[in-house]
Amino acid sequence: KTDNSLWCWGANGFGQLGNGTNTDANTPQLVDNTQKWIRISTGQNHSCAIHTNPGLPNHLYCWGANNNGQLGNASATNSTTPTRTGPTQNWTGIATGWEHTTGISA
Repeated sequence: KTDNSLWCWGANGFGQLGNGTNTDANTPQLVDNTQKWIRISTGQNHSCAIHTNPGLPNHLYCWGANNNGQLGNASATNSTTPTRTGPTQNWTGIATGWEHTTGISA
């Protein structure tokens, strides 16, 4: 694909594939094809990605396990779909760890 759509596969017990389920997948699963995704990072049981739209700031989305707030959405609830992270805009970098996330905002 050359449309910057977002795909994930593998273990999915916490919704870390972002496809709205908790079912493991051994083939690529479409997460989203309506945005222009430019960066992605995966942690132990969560994933995060940056999307961009021309002329607008870059937004950060995360999904999967959230027991330590690693999704950055002011909750501790897991998410099986991408959830916008915080009020900060224009994210330029993202890194995920075991149960934490770090980002760079321009």
